[in-house]
Amino acid sequence: MCGIAGFLSLGNNASIDVYKALLLLQHRGQDAAGIVSFDGKNFYSHKGKGYVDEVFLQKIVAELKGFVAIGQTRYPTVGGGKAEDAQPFLRENKKTGKIALCHNGNIANYHNLVQTHKTSSGCDAELILEIFSSKLSPPTEENIFKAVEETMSELNGAYSVICVLENGMLAFRDRFGIRPLVLGLKETPFGKEFAFSSETQCFDMLDFSYSRDVRPGEAIFISFNKREILSKQIVPAEPKPCMFEYTYFSRPDNYFEKKLVYSVRRNLGKFLALQWLRLKKDADIVTPVPTTSIVAAQAFAELTDMPYREVFVKNRYVGRTFIMPGQTKREDAVKLKLMPIKEEIEGKKIVLIDDSLVRGTTAKKIISMLRKQGASRVYFLLTTPPIRYPCFYGIDMQTRAELMASYKTEEEIAGEIGADEVIYMTLENLKKSIGRDEICDACLTGKYPTKISQTLFESIEKKRQEEKKKISEETISKK
Repeated sequence: MCGIAGFLSLGNNASIDVYKALLLLQHRGQDAAGIVSFDGKNFYSHKGKGYVDEVFLQKIVAELKGFVAIGQTRYPTVGGGKAEDAQPFLRENKKTGKIALCHNGNIANYHNLVQTHKTSSGCDAELILEIFSSKLSPPTEENIFKAVEETMSELNGAYSVICVLENGMLAFRDRFGIRPLVLGLKETPFGKEFAFSSETQCFDMLDFSYSRDVRPGEAIFISFNKREILSKQIVPAEPKPCMFEYTYFSRPDNYFEKKLVYSVRRNLGKFLALQWLRLKKDADIVTPVPTTSIVAAQAFAELTDMPYREVFVKNRYVGRTFIMPGQTKREDAVKLKLMPIKEEIEGKKIVLIDDSLVRGTTAKKIISMLRKQGASRVYFLLTTPPIRYPCFYGIDMQTRAELMASYKTEEEIAGEIGADEVIYMTLENLKKSIGRDEICDACLTGKYPTKISQTLFESIEKKRQEEKKKISEETISKK
């Protein structure tokens, strides 16, 4: 679910804009960050493991010269999260010159494709770059779109891509638009500036206007000479945006497929409240698991006329536990992330609202905290339905074994995490909250937008289990 951004400016400081955008996209990936810039003659690159402000000191950003730059903050779903997997990637050949590329998503047939395409890392972005550059010769506008088409024909998965070529900036998105990519524009007295980003709030901060989404299956090329948008629908669009973008990944001030995430989360809270009221249960307070569930919990409280309380103090310097690589890291982070307020908990029947239940790590520890502080009952409500199937499109839950709902009933889950009852959002109400029927809900239903054969399904699970085991062993050995 990484965060990507690219800016084509009129000055020589595009990397500064990318750096600022990546800071606003930090919630989408905490493992690594990188920026590549181009000044018309030379490419400049810097990337490494860590948060954006850890990888980039002010001096480093200043050295990334150029009127165009792209960057990424990484959340690993392929590979073990090593330093060499950080994006963007830069490649050169005689036919095309140099090309830099970053992407958000996940290539489901990655392990098949790397058998025939040479890469030096474990990252699927390098694979996309290898395939695209091998199809391109020379980089004329016509050939660029043709190369995108041929690249898309080989890829099975979700991908939103930004590239810098020596003659222009390119962006394209898979036909289902599973992962976001938006286009921004700034009109100045000296000409136009352009931007691409995973989320729209980056444009607000940098005084760009949100022009539109890059359409599913579309490629956009902006030449450095013409400074005009050249667009082509490469493959027919079949939009199926990821439901997790609305419930968890995106910031609430982001627009995803023209839907304000904040409004969707209020809807989630309202529909969850209607489900609760039909059950005719009784509780004293409603509280969110901070921070993605706050908006939904507030809407729930309003509709149920129940007191809203925030009973946890969040340590904002601990990252998002769900997107941390490795179970051990997640468990350690939960202990540091939240501290309960006993006076608001003791003796209370509590409705605890969270965005999802995947592995149960966070839920189990949070409910245990509530019990220790004297909560008399804990009802655990989720704004998403049960997650029973792996995601192969950019979320690190690629094996059934790690998904609690794939092998336990709701009663068993409640017992496992220590809740009195677990109540899930229905799929129907999820779609109503988002305001569209066509979404990627593969992790809920097992119906994948792209063709995932049983052989590919089992192969991905096996590879990811091996990678997770290796990460876990490396983590333990360092302690």
